[in-house]
Amino acid sequence: MSLLFRYRSAWILFGILLIAASLRSPITALGPILEPMSQALALSPVAAGLLATLPLLAFAFLSPLSTPVAARLGIEPALLLALLLLVGGIGLRSVGDVPSLFVGTAVLGCGIALGNVLLPALLKLRYPNRIPLLTGAYAMIMGLSATLASWFIVPLNQALGWRGALLSLGLLPVLAVIVWALCLRGQCHDSAISRPAMVGRSQPVPALWRHPLAWQVALFMGFNSVVFHTTNTWLPALLTEQGFSLAQAGRLHGGLHLSGAIAGLLLVPLMRVGLSASTLAAAISLITLLGYVGLWAAPAQAPIWIGVFGAGSGLILTLALSFIALRANSPLQAVALSAMVQSCGYLMAAVGPVLFGGLFAWSGSWHALLPLWWGLLLCTALFGALAGRERTL
Repeated sequence: MSLLFRYRSAWILFGILLIAASLRSPITALGPILEPMSQALALSPVAAGLLATLPLLAFAFLSPLSTPVAARLGIEPALLLALLLLVGGIGLRSVGDVPSLFVGTAVLGCGIALGNVLLPALLKLRYPNRIPLLTGAYAMIMGLSATLASWFIVPLNQALGWRGALLSLGLLPVLAVIVWALCLRGQCHDSAISRPAMVGRSQPVPALWRHPLAWQVALFMGFNSVVFHTTNTWLPALLTEQGFSLAQAGRLHGGLHLSGAIAGLLLVPLMRVGLSASTLAAAISLITLLGYVGLWAAPAQAPIWIGVFGAGSGLILTLALSFIALRANSPLQAVALSAMVQSCGYLMAAVGPVLFGGLFAWSGSWHALLPLWWGLLLCTALFGALAGRERTL
């Protein structure tokens, strides 16, 4: 335990990165095995889309509760609660029957929702002068963990079955629980910083819902979330329709996350070249759009286009998370803004997988649906330009 006191800053950073590594792979890894799992359980495309949407609905409806939870428990203990929900949901989802699959997915979605909201606020709390750098670092870790999960979930499905494959995704969250619990037990956090009383003194939450800047950040993240989560869910199906094998689709799906993870490292250098955050947000959104146009016009070059829109989507996410901390004036306001942004953003995103699943059932072609992504990314560019202006709430 003395090592925790001696190297508490390193332990906290390690814990933050472990939490980040746990927050995306339990949902993104579902895509590559969604089709065989749906066949095993006789799920329709709409039901499969609803399964992929459940975590997004949890993000949307549970995010506003993060503010009172953080105010009551403190930001760091609330993160431990988020990890425990995540671990419990992964275990329940892996039981095997349809009700457990849906309930477990909803529970792990609640844990991820809480973690999603609190991580930007924790950076505002502990590292206010390193927000873009650390946001890029934890976004990169999120992307790398999602990449590895996408790459290995198909072989794990073949070796262990889909239940065992989904259960294996709990290894990192369990490790994160252990490390974060040790940090809290060893009092690696400053009591003056994590004290719930401090978190409760800030701008009232309702004021944010009337602030145009808050809505601009929310819609910037929201339109990108629709694109990313719909792509994450249905990209393997789109690729298999175009002649790729399921294993190839799984590797390309992993490439989507890998390109996004690597791109997260470029945020700080890009912000130093002299472009405003507003221009950067709009330009990245338009480059991402180019990837979807390429996939529609030249699907045989899918690896190139997936790299383009994966990198663009990863940069947009990193920018949006940075805007949450940069546009807030205090840790609680960062929690409140994060809750609003992620609630609105993921409520929008929740429509995507179900809507596209229904449109596919009607049209019979994933390829024909690609132009719908173009309009979503044009909206992303517009609100990115607005959210990137140097203003605070």
